[in-house]
Amino acid sequence: MLSSLVHIVTIVPPPMVTLKHISSNGIGSRCCMENFLEKKKENLKLCSTNKKMKSGNVKVSVREQVSPLFNVDNKEVATLNGKLQEQLREREMVLTDGIGIVRFIKGKVFLITGATGFLAKVLIEKILRTVPDVGKIYLLIKAKDKDAALQRIQTEIINTELFKRLRQTHGKSHQKFLLSKLVPVVGNLCESNLGMDMGIADKIANEVDIIINSGCNTTFDERFDVSLNTNTLGPCRFLSFAKTCRKLKLFLHVSTAYVNGERQGIALEKPFYKGDSIAREKAASENPMTPFPLLDVEGEVKMAFDASKAFQDNIVAKEMKEYGQQRARSYGWQDTYVFTKAMGEMMIDSQREEIPVVIIRPSVIESTYSEPIPGWIEGIRMLDPLLVSYAKGQLTGFPIDAKGIIDTVSIFLRHA
Repeated sequence: MLSSLVHIVTIVPPPMVTLKHISSNGIGSRCCMENFLEKKKENLKLCSTNKKMKSGNVKVSVREQVSPLFNVDNKEVATLNGKLQEQLREREMVLTDGIGIVRFIKGKVFLITGATGFLAKVLIEKILRTVPDVGKIYLLIKAKDKDAALQRIQTEIINTELFKRLRQTHGKSHQKFLLSKLVPVVGNLCESNLGMDMGIADKIANEVDIIINSGCNTTFDERFDVSLNTNTLGPCRFLSFAKTCRKLKLFLHVSTAYVNGERQGIALEKPFYKGDSIAREKAASENPMTPFPLLDVEGEVKMAFDASKAFQDNIVAKEMKEYGQQRARSYGWQDTYVFTKAMGEMMIDSQREEIPVVIIRPSVIESTYSEPIPGWIEGIRMLDPLLVSYAKGQLTGFPIDAKGIIDTVSIFLRHA
């Protein structure tokens, strides 16, 4: 189930490392449950045998000797088994190593962009709650100075409802714990050297183990030049900084499943290379002999910035939005957002060299499933405006493909 919802592309330098999907159907837990029940029954049978020996001819059935766990009907047993399975799954997550993620990030130092955004904020909470002995987590924050950056961390991360469980766990010392881990760094993904002070940049480059680029512009119809600067050139700047990091073990880039554009049916996840486009791919499949121009990423960037200078100030925003949509559709993408995200992937692939890179492509990310707070989401976003408007009667109907599939995923799939 998990693998059908979360689309993942991994790009790693030799030797290739293959990660197997983790099943979320609870089979492992079921096996543990069966073993637990069998052992319990064996112990109970032994107790019953001993009692028979002491009682002489008195016959006492096993069912009369067992605990209430077994002295119930099948429906009650099924219900109880389900609850015990849930408890065992939680213990397994703590006691087993899984695929080694927890062990891998213990003591590691992170650098994360987009830290005040929905996705990165949840990731930070998860790391601090499950791996409290993680190293420092540097957060690139857009602010005028360090004090302003710290204030944003306090109000937009630490003091939010999402961190309620951490506050309960650490009690009065929760602020001290969080501030000992979260380090604000004034910077900007759209500036050279990420807008960081040189001294801080050198310090981070000496310490950081894992870089996570979650910063992006998710406006579908953003100005083409603005979207390019964040979603296409931003990853390039971050990757350039990553090459100066002496201990770097992972560069993780958050993309989107919708870089697949107008592809139809079941699509294999594969990385984009410079020159690729959905339209070119479609043209090649329909008529291999028909040439289709390669997508020139650098050319698109130059055209966009030249065009933004050519328009008058009062119409530049409108014209650049329309220009971005036009360029996206001409190459087989629905909008400027997914077009510039796809080009960002291409630039990462072309410039990565020996950097270990992972690109993840989530679909529509909705609220939490069960942890840390069931059903938590920040504000009204994703599908929520549509659902709320329909519930209030403000949206009485809308056209939809009855065979269409709405692909959403919880921001936390429990035990995933």
